[in-house]
Amino acid sequence: MNRFRELAQDFRAAAVEGDLERMESVLGRRQQLLGELERLRRETPPSGRAAFHSVVEEILAEDRASEESLLSWRDRLGEALAETTRGRRGLEGYGALHSGAGKWIDERS
Repeated sequence: MNRFRELAQDFRAAAVEGDLERMESVLGRRQQLLGELERLRRETPPSGRAAFHSVVEEILAEDRASEESLLSWRDRLGEALAETTRGRRGLEGYGALHSGAGKWIDERS
């Protein structure tokens, strides 16, 4: 169970940083452990189920935080894309994209 918790924390850190490769790697490792989680659930005696569910709740909280980070990244990317589109439309309005000035502007940036 601790390994699941560590992977959930690692995934959240990667989500906050926007590290897609690390997120993919962590998801792959989590996928491999899912069968283990089901086995642990079945083998946990009734006296240990509260602790088991507590750890599962911690993991779910990490996953919710990861989801919030990913949604934030999505929103920021959408804003950046909209800004790029507005800038491009502005250049088109001035005829900059067709006159070769767009290339000059790109080279200066």
